[in-house]
Amino acid sequence: MQRSKMVYIQWVDSNIMHGWQSDLENCDVALSNEIGYMVHEDEDKIILARGISSQGFYNSPMSIPSGCIKIKKELRIK
Repeated sequence: MQRSKMVYIQWVDSNIMHGWQSDLENCDVALSNEIGYMVHEDEDKIILARGISSQGFYNSPMSIPSGCIKIKKELRIK
């Protein structure tokens, strides 16, 4: 099994306010944070997984568009 990097990602996500609204000052994008194994990266996206089994299965893979990423840091596992 190939070892994947553990990374911290901070990214911008869409946000929604429910129901009728008159004050739109609080309707802003959401700043999200995620930690996981980076199992794929290309110019369009990265894919993070919460876990990887010894058989090569990925737990809860998540695709994040590259244009939404604000911070990407590799984490060291001791």
